[in-house]
Amino acid sequence: LAYVFMALATLTKGLIGIALPVLLFGGFMIVRRDWQLIIDARMPFGIPLFLLVVVPWFYLVNSATDGSWLAEFIYVHHIQRYTAGSGHRQPFYYYFTTLPVDFLPWTIFAIPALFAYRSYRDIRAQPVSLFFLLWFLVVFLFFSISDTKRDLYLLPLLPPAALFVANYLNDLLTDRLPQGSFYRGMTLVFFCLVGISGLALPIAAWWLRRDAFLFTLPTALTIAAAGIIIAGFAWKRKPAWVVTGTVLMMTIATLCASVWIFPYLEQFKSRRPFSLEVRSIVPPTTSLYIYADIMNDFNYYTGREVIPVLHSRAEVEELLRQSQDGYILIKDRDLKSLSPFAPGKIVATDAVGSTTWSLLQFKANDAS
Repeated sequence: LAYVFMALATLTKGLIGIALPVLLFGGFMIVRRDWQLIIDARMPFGIPLFLLVVVPWFYLVNSATDGSWLAEFIYVHHIQRYTAGSGHRQPFYYYFTTLPVDFLPWTIFAIPALFAYRSYRDIRAQPVSLFFLLWFLVVFLFFSISDTKRDLYLLPLLPPAALFVANYLNDLLTDRLPQGSFYRGMTLVFFCLVGISGLALPIAAWWLRRDAFLFTLPTALTIAAAGIIIAGFAWKRKPAWVVTGTVLMMTIATLCASVWIFPYLEQFKSRRPFSLEVRSIVPPTTSLYIYADIMNDFNYYTGREVIPVLHSRAEVEELLRQSQDGYILIKDRDLKSLSPFAPGKIVATDAVGSTTWSLLQFKANDAS
């Protein structure tokens, strides 16, 4: 089953599906100095099983793209992204600042848990604890070393982090650990701030963006009420109710956000409206290109399996020398970098967040 799921993970997210398990397995074996694990891993049986799941699809998709897919898959989406920071370059300490925020509200319990368990000395003698510790460290260090960093890359370490917090909360509930002043103080302060934030959110929306007021109100009221109630449970030393209240708050707030807030935010984040406009302008038989962008948002929403990527000004100039009219999707900053060279006439624009996209129509033999 492990080899099958590693294969499915590789089909889903690339070589990371095998890289992380191998690094964890190797690290665990080295720290424990348990070389018997190599035999226990049943590699002569597992590796062919892994290849049986992965290779057919790799072969078929590579054949369908005349051999170009595998080279781009390996080089651009793995080697280049890991070493050259393709599009999301961040400093080494990036995850130290984002992970505590992403793991909220459970970060508030994870911090006192780190201090509660600090007396553990020889963790090598505790294989289960060692395994989960290495799981966390391997994923965290692997992605911290990479130049390309995004919050969602750390999703594989959330299970061990969640189990760590769950173990701590279980020890609190069963009185194996005391409810120290650090735990109570952090919980009280945090959930009081949650309550205040919930009350402040609709007020801020009313003043800053009034059209968002009604969309934020249900989520804000849920957070405000839950924050105040959970702070009361923490004050009365009722950890079971603190945990239950936190779970209910997260569940109800997520449902409210999904129904009201996310649809409102879609107009500021999604490429769908502009893609549909592009689709209405560009006939299906007319060529459409994209400049210096390898994401697939436009492919999906325009219904085009392939939108060729132009990587440089030279490729644009070469395209314009051809005898076929067409269109180019290009970001505003890239369009400015091509000036005074004009690759076509702007026929549509769209600003999503801090990025403005333009659709340019070009005529054959238009290079200058």
